[in-house]
Amino acid sequence: MSATPVPAPQYKERLYKDKHGDTYFTLVNCPCCKLRSRLLWPGRLTVYPEGTFKFECGGCRQITPSTDLDICDIVHIGCGCESYPTAFVVMV
Repeated sequence: MSATPVPAPQYKERLYKDKHGDTYFTLVNCPCCKLRSRLLWPGRLTVYPEGTFKFECGGCRQITPSTDLDICDIVHIGCGCESYPTAFVVMV
C-alpha cells in the first residue's frame, strides 16, 4: 500500500517569520477603501518576499502594490487576526 501525498494548501495565512522562526499574520490597510485585512499568501511561497508584492483587497477588489502602502499600513501580528477579512496576494 503506497502513501498518497497530501496536497499543499493553495494559500497560507502566516508567512512572515521573526528571528526565532515564529510565524506571523500580515495585516494591510487598503489605500483605496481603508479596509484592514489579513493577507493570504500563495502556498508555493516559503519566505516573506523582500521585494514588492500585490494584493487584492477583500472589500473594494482593488489590486494594490505593496509599494503604495505607508509604513503604518502594513503590520505583522502573531495571533488574534482570524476575524479580519482576507486579501489575497496575487503577484510576488
